[in-house]
Amino acid sequence: MPADPEQVIDGLYALPPGDFTRARDEAALNARRGGDRTLAERIKKLRKPNTAAWVADQLVREDRPAMERFTALGESLRQAQQHLEGEQLKDLLVQRRQVVAALVNQAKALARDAGVNLSESAEQELTGTLLAALADPEAARALLTGRLTTALHPGVALPDIVISLAPPVAAGPKTRTRRTAEPTPVEGTAGRHRETERLRRKADRLREEAGQAQEAARRCEESATEAQEQAEGAERDRAEAVRHEHHAKAAVETARAALAEAEAELATAEQARRAADAAVGPARARAERAAKDARGRRAAADRLRRQLAELA
Repeated sequence: MPADPEQVIDGLYALPPGDFTRARDEAALNARRGGDRTLAERIKKLRKPNTAAWVADQLVREDRPAMERFTALGESLRQAQQHLEGEQLKDLLVQRRQVVAALVNQAKALARDAGVNLSESAEQELTGTLLAALADPEAARALLTGRLTTALHPGVALPDIVISLAPPVAAGPKTRTRRTAEPTPVEGTAGRHRETERLRRKADRLREEAGQAQEAARRCEESATEAQEQAEGAERDRAEAVRHEHHAKAAVETARAALAEAEAELATAEQARRAADAAVGPARARAERAAKDARGRRAAADRLRRQLAELA
């Protein structure tokens, strides 16, 4: 029974990054041998996850319901940001920091158990990935696939918006100023609306800039991953070439030994031939002498028979 493609792919992304490339190539080869060229090509194109993406994938595999609740927290954060509910947003941000910190600690334990080193930069990328999943529904869906290959990057940072909503009031030098009239409720409402609109425009601009930066970072990470895969492929090719070289050298040595043995046998045969050639001459001379002697004896016998016939 052929293996389920999705199970094969999930199994590859469950492996530590150091085992991914070899296992992917073996799975592609097995699929090709099984006659499924489409699956083989699909598997061959799978990208090796970097450490941050891999450990994020393992968080999903370890406890998917918890990660779904985590991404649901992001929806609450986005709704609070959209409606500018400052107090609710502050409470949710506290939850966000706590949940992200807890997930990072859990990820460290998963990496440690798998023998994977989670460096400081990888930890930062993991934190960014989790924040991106909270800030962007598409990022959240990508995270829940459990098949990330590169880290995600957050868009607008929510704490900056909170600070903008309630900026600290700095104490300035005391000066004599003319008392101005208190703003009317209408003026106060209009001012808040203008401030709200300004903040929203700023947020949109920051989102756009963050999206562009995220796309640029994604392209860079994809290029780095592709270069890494090419380097690994070149290393495999080099190792294969070295093995072929060793086999060829061994074959040459074997051929040299066989040639030396054949040359020794040839020398022995030539020596035997020369000895035989040397023995042929005397043997022929002896044979010729024996034949001549036999002819003489036959002639003598013939003469004796004729003499006997004459006497009779």
